[in-house]
Amino acid sequence: MTPFFRSWATSKFMDHAHAVKKISCGDCHGGFFPEERASDENCLKCHKSHQHMAQLTKNVKPNPHDSHLGEIRCTICHKAHEKSVYYCNQCHTFDSKLSGTGK
Repeated sequence: MTPFFRSWATSKFMDHAHAVKKISCGDCHGGFFPEERASDENCLKCHKSHQHMAQLTKNVKPNPHDSHLGEIRCTICHKAHEKSVYYCNQCHTFDSKLSGTGK
């Protein structure tokens, strides 16, 4: 657990961005000692809905939250304890920036 807590407390990743906002491990993972990745259900408690996120990123071209793949799991792109990835670049080449990339 120590590396995860250290990352949450000090990293350049998304987990630290949540820590700054006083969001605990349990808020995302459903327990203080998480055994599973964060669920979309827990993400959307704060981030409202996939449609809401698509609206917030409507000026990003292409809009990563309005994908032809539909509503994909948040953690496909957004990684909490490591550099996030732009899943669309598995097939495409886009130069979009993700929050929590560790850059």
